[in-house]
Amino acid sequence: MSPLIGALAVPPVDGARIAVAFSGGGDSTALLHAAAAVHGAAHMHALHVCHHLQPQSEDWATHCANVCRGWGIEFTRLDVRVDSAGDGMEAGARQARYAALSDALAEHGLLAVAHHAEDQAETFLSQALRGAGVHGLASMPVVAALGAGWLWRPWLALPRQTIVDYLTAHKLTWIEDPSNQDPAIGRGYLRRKVWPALSGRWPAAATTLSRSARWAAQAAEAIDALAAIDLEQARAPQQTLRLAALARLSPARTSQLLRRWLADVHADPPDHRHLDQIQRLCAARVPASARVVFADTEVRAYDGYLFAMRRLAVPPAGRLAWNGHTRLTLPGDAGQLSVQKCDARGTGSGGAIFQVGFRQGGEWLATGRGSGRLLKDWFTDRRVPPWQRERVPLIYAGKSLLAVGDLWAQPAANTWPGGVPRVFIWRHSLPGMSSRVVDGRPLG
Repeated sequence: MSPLIGALAVPPVDGARIAVAFSGGGDSTALLHAAAAVHGAAHMHALHVCHHLQPQSEDWATHCANVCRGWGIEFTRLDVRVDSAGDGMEAGARQARYAALSDALAEHGLLAVAHHAEDQAETFLSQALRGAGVHGLASMPVVAALGAGWLWRPWLALPRQTIVDYLTAHKLTWIEDPSNQDPAIGRGYLRRKVWPALSGRWPAAATTLSRSARWAAQAAEAIDALAAIDLEQARAPQQTLRLAALARLSPARTSQLLRRWLADVHADPPDHRHLDQIQRLCAARVPASARVVFADTEVRAYDGYLFAMRRLAVPPAGRLAWNGHTRLTLPGDAGQLSVQKCDARGTGSGGAIFQVGFRQGGEWLATGRGSGRLLKDWFTDRRVPPWQRERVPLIYAGKSLLAVGDLWAQPAANTWPGGVPRVFIWRHSLPGMSSRVVDGRPLG
């Protein structure tokens, strides 16, 4: 019995209908044929992704449909549009392909792909050339989550020659995608230029590099387990980290903890440069306004805690006229301002009785009987973080500061328009440990 058949005998998900990513190439043709032989054509579903990148794309899709018709296998064509603006055409095609396959995969379904040991070795080399860590060097797992189902690579440990022998033995026909051997494409260059020389000098290169990928996967699993323990010990309320806990760890453990923490709070993945910057942010005496920004995420350290948040807009400036009768949407991620109780004897709903501004420096809180203090000092005492200080609305009547969001209110009622106090409500999504946050929301 062919080892290809044996590898397909026990799927990793019981009772799942098996879909096969069927490009029409030799590897996927052998996989579809072998899987149908093991599990029956009626239990198979072929998914063909048409990228429209080659003139022969339509012919390939027709070929795949005809093969499935002849074998009695359900066939679905998935047309995609490839965006090459990010990491290039190869990465764009891969992203579009897996997005389409994920969407087409039934809940708890199983998608089998025909990656083999040489594919794994090529992935390992590509990741190493990019300077990847152990998670990247782990390359492709045998089983991974994909959409509502699972991705299965049953032949990942088998050499491609086994597939070639199977194709020959069963007299199967397939199509050749010229891009697979195009030296202008990274993987094509490896196959055309590097791999022949490498395997010629070291015939077992595919096996040994695939083995290295397995060791890297084991190391990555151990690292993840340790990072989970470290994260639990460093975790603080509101999805923050305690800087004191981070200070007790080595830089390597801190780096892995930060990666796991940022993934847990649904932040963008950092690269090694961002992780180095965050560690410096944690360890050095830096201004409270210092931050590390990447993609749509920013990380800040303040008052003994590390915060991750979505990237904030430029802090607002200037003043806004406000009648106090409607909810006021503030610029610069400063949230919304409203009044819980409003003096009915005040001006009508169309009149502007308040001015709403933001910090410029030197603001004074009048606490009664001629006493008061600087707003800056008041913020410091109450540990209001700098990103909130920049965005908290300051409510004025004329030149008199009546309230600082809903954090502080002028105690002298006769200074308010109409002589009756208002209760201001400041709703925002800015993280912070000490000041009240209403309607807070996570990243994203």
